[in-house]
Amino acid sequence: MNNQDLYTFLRSIGTCQHCCLRYLQGKGSEYLNVFASLKKKEVTLEDVPTPEDDPKKFKENPCVACLGLFQSKIIDEITEALKTHPDLPKYDCPTVSAAFSFPIILQLRQLILWVTLLKRFPGEFKQDEPPDIPIKDCFRAIVNQKLVEVLKKPLDPNANGILVTFEFNFENELEILTKLTLVNPKYFKDRSQMSKKFKKEFLTRNAFEQNFIPAKINLVRFKEQYPVPPEIPSYTLEMTSVKVNGPIVFVAGRYCKFSRRLSQSPWVLDGKKVMEDSVQQYITEQIYEFFQVPENTIIFSSSGREDVDVRCLDDGRPFILEIPDAKKADIPFEIARKMENEVNKCGKISIKDLQVVTRESTALLRHGEEDKKKVYRALCALKVPVTDEILQKLTLPEGFTINQTTPIRVLHRRPLLVRPRRIYCMRASRTSVSDKALVLEVTTQAGTYVKELVHSDFGRSHPSCKSLIGEEIDLVALDVMAIDLDWPPKIDYSTNS
Repeated sequence: MNNQDLYTFLRSIGTCQHCCLRYLQGKGSEYLNVFASLKKKEVTLEDVPTPEDDPKKFKENPCVACLGLFQSKIIDEITEALKTHPDLPKYDCPTVSAAFSFPIILQLRQLILWVTLLKRFPGEFKQDEPPDIPIKDCFRAIVNQKLVEVLKKPLDPNANGILVTFEFNFENELEILTKLTLVNPKYFKDRSQMSKKFKKEFLTRNAFEQNFIPAKINLVRFKEQYPVPPEIPSYTLEMTSVKVNGPIVFVAGRYCKFSRRLSQSPWVLDGKKVMEDSVQQYITEQIYEFFQVPENTIIFSSSGREDVDVRCLDDGRPFILEIPDAKKADIPFEIARKMENEVNKCGKISIKDLQVVTRESTALLRHGEEDKKKVYRALCALKVPVTDEILQKLTLPEGFTINQTTPIRVLHRRPLLVRPRRIYCMRASRTSVSDKALVLEVTTQAGTYVKELVHSDFGRSHPSCKSLIGEEIDLVALDVMAIDLDWPPKIDYSTNS
């Protein structure tokens, strides 16, 4: 079989030239000039006219493979939608990309043609490897060109800019697909026994791709339900919607927390706020208007979290705001500094190093979470005066390992486990507050419960400061002094002011 044989056969059964090129393994920009590309494939184009060549017959005779997707009618509709879509001017983003939602009928059409080619050209095609280039990849090349031409923006292969989603439907699709129940009855029987959440759709695209290929179906039953070669369809694909979304923007920074009555995220119990404000609220309320998104759509995360009554000082704690459908892709330096200043006015927290970061770099926030070091300063109270012996017992520069059973105070929201954690270094010193108080400086592995390290949580954490000195000891106040994560990049305010 040569290219000409395949091309001639495909055209004879009603396949458009774009789809012929797909079956001839055309890729990428080759679809921008399909005639030149076909000639490079060494095929002769002077063949019997097809519905594609006569626009007047378009609705009657669309392509048997793409159902009219590559016809100029749909391309013109896409161009007009890009020129007139009311949401596009709302987005101040430098790049653009396209996404598509195609009906499963296109996959069924591909399967029919696949079976057709297996019969027409025995031994030339595999039963478990599709014979064509995916229609979405080929159509994307054409639409991408329209995006660049109309919107005057470069393409973003990583979809970090404006995302334009085109949705297509096909009339009577479900009626046609229902015949698949007779082709592979076992699949649908097994599917009917799945939980309800898996039964929302008759058939998903992924399920079709995995279960309906020539190697996995009864070809005799398939040919009884669907004509092979495929019939010229009575309907064309219809573009039903064009949706515009902005990128998911990631804004990173570091925050310090000065209040001992402030939760990190909104604290809601039985539908009511336990506290009026939170670290998250102070930050997001200065961000959401700039990106023109609802405040409650912003997702806040950080490198760990401190308790409500714990301060976070020194260089602060790294955090990320995930902002979906952002109308802007970046924050100018001056605007970011203004946001920081507005947050800092509250007096309860401060933020710095506010900046837009890449999605890939956010992985650093979670990378090696268990291995991160954190430094704490704790004010502890005893029932007896602090002695040199007590200070010596609590000064362990070489550190030790502690086994912590899930603390009682968090047992309602954490699984019951015994977690070994490394205490890298611990030092104790007197304080002028009281002769029955001391200051403990501890460097720990991330995830250590420091309060329980001090008082033992009724022996659930061992060893503890209590067991080390053989005296009752409790924690009065706790501060996070350092988090071993040099991210996001520090901003040099002097050179950018």
